Formats: sequence, structure tokens, C-alpha cells
Amino acid sequence: MKGKVWIPITLILILVACAAPVVDTPAAQPTAAVQQDTHTDVAVHPQSETVNVVLPESSSIRPDEALLRARFKEAKQQLILVDPRTGKDLAAFPPLEIGRDFFHALSPDGRTLAVIVYSNDYRSHGTLKLVDLRAWQVGPEITRLVSWSETMAFSADGAYLAVAAANAPQGEFGRPQSYQLAIVDVAGQAVVAQIEVAFRPRLMAFTADGESLMTYGGGLELLDDGRPQPAQVALLRAADLSVIWQQELAGLFDGHYEQRPAEPSDVDIYIVGWTPAVTWSADGTRLYVVHADEDRLTTIDFTARTVQTVEVRPKLSWLERLLALTADVVYAKVYNGANAQAVLSADGTRLFVVGGSYETTRYENEEWQYQETRLGLQVIEVATGVEVGRLATEATDIVASADGAQLYLRGWEHDLPWTDVLDPSTLTVVTRVQGMRLVPAHLFGGQPILLATGYYYPSGKTTLSVVDPSTFATISQWEMNVHGQVLSGSW
Repeated sequence: MKGKVWIPITLILILVACAAPVVDTPAAQPTAAVQQDTHTDVAVHPQSETVNVVLPESSSIRPDEALLRARFKEAKQQLILVDPRTGKDLAAFPPLEIGRDFFHALSPDGRTLAVIVYSNDYRSHGTLKLVDLRAWQVGPEITRLVSWSETMAFSADGAYLAVAAANAPQGEFGRPQSYQLAIVDVAGQAVVAQIEVAFRPRLMAFTADGESLMTYGGGLELLDDGRPQPAQVALLRAADLSVIWQQELAGLFDGHYEQRPAEPSDVDIYIVGWTPAVTWSADGTRLYVVHADEDRLTTIDFTARTVQTVEVRPKLSWLERLLALTADVVYAKVYNGANAQAVLSADGTRLFVVGGSYETTRYENEEWQYQETRLGLQVIEVATGVEVGRLATEATDIVASADGAQLYLRGWEHDLPWTDVLDPSTLTVVTRVQGMRLVPAHLFGGQPILLATGYYYPSGKTTLSVVDPSTFATISQWEMNVHGQVLSGSW
């Protein structure tokens, strides 16, 4: 999948505005459970197992039986606890106002919610605050950020929080030339270390002992030959953010980059962009990256401080391998861009990857046409890079159940969502749930629960449902503000 994206900036903005809604989510910490990239619908409680949820029948419920939600009301986001049977607020917990828009992360024990609150829709000049969910109160301002933030991570004990935020946009294309990386003492509610890095931190996690911070992100500059700067990894000392180990990942590109056309054109600026699939190993010491522009798997081992890249190849017989030695490489397609998502199998040995490519064509009548192609499901053995399975699917993203026993392939058809429930051991679709996106979640007390969101256009109606994880029948359902989010918490 080699190629570049040539798309005018104006067109990119239109396409993003018309895309299906995406729900923001907390940055997940690597645990023994199946992990997703930082942008999943909800966080899965790290020590939970999948069980059938039986909603209480009493007229009132305890806080640990509630759902933690955010809703947009009167131009502000509010944190609320709701009854999963009715969607109604728990009267004993008045809404906590946190600002117009926000980005957030949840501590591993579910008791602290870090929020970067913005006063506008442009996500600039954010303010970092901590919400004590047990005390049900928002803490004071800890620090102000120059520009937007897209990555936060708690240490395993919840004592420290890492925050990455862009510096002010500069240069011809108005992009940040660096990012600020800070460590926050949660108990002291203060920044204790801060540095500037020359890459965009996309994923961060503390080591198990909390002594170091593992980071991965895309390069920020364009090289002299017009290619984007490769992605980078760094292992930093948590106490002062000094560099222990840092390496550029040659041939791995992550991010969107503005360029001018090589030949005369009536379009001044174009964009090239790749979004590879990135996920942690089961023990949280290695990072697996499935390239978006090529069939390659890069494994970053932060303990050994090594980087290994292998070609993702089909599982072939010895005769097929012999014939392949004399075959020329043929590039049948040139992609304008691609993105991918991956989840790790419950035993940590395989990656389940879904992705898509997109291209923009300009016709003789000077009209632009955008086309997106789904690339199906690919199963990759992490130890060897061998492709051990493939499934045709139009899924746009993938998540796993809390125990990893099921995968949920999610997509859209005629502006309506659907979810295919997949058995990962056989790659067979157990059932399709029409009109809903299944969302693994948990109640405020940590009990696993399966939710489903439904979007209906053009009415704009949005629903949230509690779903039986065995039959996928709806247990309860209510309408939800289109800007609402389901968070996670532990009482």
C-alpha cells in the first residue's frame, strides 16, 4: 500500500464534518486485558471479567450500579451518574460542570478523571483539572496548555499523570513545531516535570514500576525530499523526563503532512497522511505497529530497547515460498492514504487489524470525488509477522469484549451503524446487530456491561442501550444527547 494523499485542505475539512460521529474516550493503560488505541468508545475496567448484567429492580440504586456519563447541556459539558435502567440522573449526585469541550483520561482504579477543558470548539488554550469521582468534585486548575492535547496516561498506581500538548502552530502551514510533555503529581495537583519534544506523542504509558515513561509518536517536519519525518519512540525517566533511550523508526510514518504539488496546479496545498494501527503487548512492555502505507509490522521493545520490523506475509507452503523468490513485486494500486486499527488477542499472540484506504479524484468537470475502500480484517502473528487469517468485512473499526472472547467489528451502512460479533478463534460472524454500535463498558463499581449506541439520521436521534452480552437483546434503552459520552469509574 504505497502512495501519497493529494487532497486540498478545504476538502479535508468538509469530509471530516460529514463523517459519522466519533465518541471521544479516555487514554487506556496497557494491562493484561485486550487494549485498544487511545480513541475507543469507552474504557474497559482492567480487572473485570465478562458476566451477564442483571439490573437491580429496586426503586433506587447504589452509585456503583450507575453509569458515569458526560452530557452537553446549555453550552457546557456535565458529568452525571445515571440509572442504567432509565437513563435518569441519580438525584444524590448533582451534575458537575467541567466546560464547553474536553479531552479526558481515567486512572486505572477508576477513581480519578483527568480532564483538559476547552472554552471553544477549536481545542486551544486548554486547562487541566482532576475530578475526584469518590468525592464527586472538580479540583482546581493545575496548568494551562498552549494548544490542543490528544494524549494522557496515568501511572499504574494512579499517583502520576503524563500529559502531552501541542505548542503554538508556526510556519507556512500553521502546524506545531514541538510538543510539551509534562508529569503531574496527582495528590499534590502540580506539574513536577516538563520538557519539549520534537514529535507528536500519540501513545504514552508508564512502565509497571512507574519509573519510566514510554512514548510513541509521529514526526513533525517534512524532509528535503518531500517525505514526512518518520515516527519516533522514546523512553523517558519519569522523575525529570530525561531521555533514557530514543530512536527514529525509519520507514514508519504516522500523521498528516501538508505539501505543495511538485508540478504546476491550481491547488496550492495538499495533504499526505497515514494512520497506522498501534497497540500494546499483553504485558505492556512492547508496542506493535502495523504500518498504514506498507504491509509491515514493527515491534518496539522498551525493556530491551530494540526495534524490529518484518514484512507481513501470507502463510505459504514451501512450494509457494520457492515460487515467490522468482516473482517480481507488482504494485497494482497507488493509495492516496490509509488508516488502520488493531486489537490484541486475549493470549497476546495475534493482532486483529481492520483498515481502510481513501483517495480523491479530480475529473474533467473539475469536481472532486472522495472514495473510501475498506480493506477487511487481517490476522497477524506478532512473533513472526505471518498473516494467519483474513476476513472480508466493511468494518471501519474493531473493539474486543472485556475478556477478549468476542470481537466487535463495527461499520456504517446508509448512515446507520451495525456491529458484527466475531468469534476470534474461527473468524466466523456469530451475529450482526443492526442499527447499533456495541460498546464494552462497565458500571461505576467496575461490573462489566455491554452497551450499544444508535444514531438515526436525519432526525438526529441518538440512543444508548444496555444489551445482554449473550443474546444481544436490548435490556433497556433511552435517548441521549448527541454529544454525550459514556465514561468509566469505580466507586
